[in-house]
Amino acid sequence: MNNYSYRQSRYKSLWFYLNISIAVCFFLLALPTTYAQEADVNLQLLLQQRVQAMSNNQVIADRTVQYGKEVKSFYSKRAFQPAWSEGRQVARHALSFIACKQLIEEHGLTPSDYHFKLIEQIINYQQKGNVLSPDDIIALEILTTDAYLTLAHHFYSGKTNAKELGLEWHHKTRKLKEADKYLIEALKDKHIRYSLELLLPLHEGYQQLVDALRIYRNAKWEPIEIPPKILLQRGAKAPIVTKVRQRLKATGDLRPGAPIKEEFDRELESAIARFQKRNGLLVDGYIRPRMLDVLNKPVEERIQQIQANLDRWRWMPEDMGTDYLMINIPGFEVTMMVGGAVDYRERVIVGLEKWQTPAFADTMKYIVINPYWNLPKSIAKTELIPKILADKDFIVNNDITVFQGGETIDPSTLDFTTIDSDKYRFRHGVNAFNPLGAIKFMFPNSFDVYVHDTPTKHLFDYTFRSHSHGCIRINEPFKFADYLLYDVKEWNLSKIEAQVESQEQKTVHLKTPVPIYIYYWTVYVDETGAINFRDDIYDWDKKMADVW
Repeated sequence: MNNYSYRQSRYKSLWFYLNISIAVCFFLLALPTTYAQEADVNLQLLLQQRVQAMSNNQVIADRTVQYGKEVKSFYSKRAFQPAWSEGRQVARHALSFIACKQLIEEHGLTPSDYHFKLIEQIINYQQKGNVLSPDDIIALEILTTDAYLTLAHHFYSGKTNAKELGLEWHHKTRKLKEADKYLIEALKDKHIRYSLELLLPLHEGYQQLVDALRIYRNAKWEPIEIPPKILLQRGAKAPIVTKVRQRLKATGDLRPGAPIKEEFDRELESAIARFQKRNGLLVDGYIRPRMLDVLNKPVEERIQQIQANLDRWRWMPEDMGTDYLMINIPGFEVTMMVGGAVDYRERVIVGLEKWQTPAFADTMKYIVINPYWNLPKSIAKTELIPKILADKDFIVNNDITVFQGGETIDPSTLDFTTIDSDKYRFRHGVNAFNPLGAIKFMFPNSFDVYVHDTPTKHLFDYTFRSHSHGCIRINEPFKFADYLLYDVKEWNLSKIEAQVESQEQKTVHLKTPVPIYIYYWTVYVDETGAINFRDDIYDWDKKMADVW
């Protein structure tokens, strides 16, 4: 072989091997990408299979999915593309959601209720340089989506459910529809926290309780031993005075720089009075057992109260307007809000625990002067009949008329030992003994609840005023009527009093009907900025805490 042929043969061989080498290199370079793409496709298919088979209360990685149907809807709209991961890596969105932990706590909720522990474990595992398994990715995807959706519902409508707890709460609760749309937009705009904040109540009372929660989470105190039958006033000197001073500093009722001493001085008296007012106690500035019992409430109990009230705020309608009446059941008080500020305030009596006043919203439309009282069937059966059996003249002496259908019945013809009271209607006449008093304020509702006068005026002297069968008794009904009828021609306090004296029934319609909200706040911030606590008279806080 000549030199030329040899070189040509060699070049062909080299060219052959070079082409083979290049092909192998291209194959090797392309191989990881192909595998990665195949892994992503498989992961997407796996996610689709797991999501499509899901329902509410599905268990994923030992965690119960609360909103399985909405999780399914969310991924369906994304063609089952992962939202919280990129390949085998955690996406930045997942880190943004975990950063909402502080937001959750600020609003009285618990991060562990939203799969945070497992989500954080997965993220930490990957951040240590480990490669996440397909199961890790599926758990991250489904649980983080469910966590966001669950939190969105809780922020918007509350974590607990009044109906499930058996609470007499009948306000129209906000309902979050298609929560998955909020998440889709949040991921698109890259604002996870902001999207959740938009779902929180805008009411000033709600934000005030968020601030109160922060204060009480930073508070600490130990119980004070209460001596029996203790009663101390200004001028006294005793070791317990020092402990009361320390406690009132912790609650913010005594200035931080006040001296710690055993003398009961004017400054301490003022601090005690401030504490008593904030807690719905008799305001006398004395150290007494009841005052010390309330002072000894553990911080943890106060925090639970605030959390329960925050959740009830999340049950409230979105817009209450600026002018309305509101009655706080455990506060035993009615207030009129005008332009968002308190314009009128009065003491009220509410239902006993067995006759609870329901929480609901309606509109006050008219006033009845000299009303009859049609006894509810339950009261007629459990209270009226026993009184009639004990006193044969009870019906006559109390001006009670008996009806069957539309006809008046002579009560002397009835045998009250065997009577079926449901077949009759009992009406109390217009007189000084009428339990409704001289006037009632009507906002027609299915609960047969209204505001009215009462002959038992002495009950307003008590700080604890749970004494009615469910209706709301008001302390100064004539003054209240005059206030509501300010724009109704010819009606004033004198005219109202004259109409009462006439013993004739009269209905007067309000020129401007007034929205009325009856609610249950055991913690609220008043117009002075003071945090107020009230007794949980119907155990609503307790029932909510039991399922928290």
